[in-house]
Amino acid sequence: MAIYRIHDNLHVADDRMLRQGSLARLDFLPEAAITRLEARETISRIKSPPLAVLPGWVLRGQILESCGITDIEQLLEADVTWLGATLDKPPELIEKWQAEATLWLMPEKKLDGCSCRGKYD
Repeated sequence: MAIYRIHDNLHVADDRMLRQGSLARLDFLPEAAITRLEARETISRIKSPPLAVLPGWVLRGQILESCGITDIEQLLEADVTWLGATLDKPPELIEKWQAEATLWLMPEKKLDGCSCRGKYD
């Protein structure tokens, strides 16, 4: 299932709220609801950069490409157990990679009116 950026606070089932700026899998929503939310620009699919362009990720990008994983969204969607077994790496390392990759998708807080990220937001 695709990963979406939430542009406006979004109330969902069980009085839960997805906060503006967060990332979420919306597989619990009907496809028609997702389409309406996209049309209203309440959500959008993430723009996932290739792993190999991230600083410090060239080697990891090459390793993951051998499994068909070339961008952050694919890495986040990958089954940790399967990927760890395929790469002969502990699942905890794959989870660490996923957590680190997620940070590249989060908007930076502006410091002194400047935000250097944004190319993939």
